[in-house]
Amino acid sequence: MRITNLEVNTEAVKKMLFSKSWTINELAERAGVSLMTANRFVNGHVLPYPSTMKKLCKALNCTPEEITKEKEN
Repeated sequence: MRITNLEVNTEAVKKMLFSKSWTINELAERAGVSLMTANRFVNGHVLPYPSTMKKLCKALNCTPEEITKEKEN
């Protein structure tokens, strides 16, 4: 699977945030990223750079595979 064929699985990310009772702001703080970056990630506007994805996954305690999916054509 090529990374260019991936997008954020927003449903999975939002479920994780909900289960932790976190806001997007709290995710940003815990991951050490800007609020804008976290917001664009959670809402599926961008697939983060690998270094940012690593920070977000560490904060959410998940793998990239759990929060991405193949793009639908």
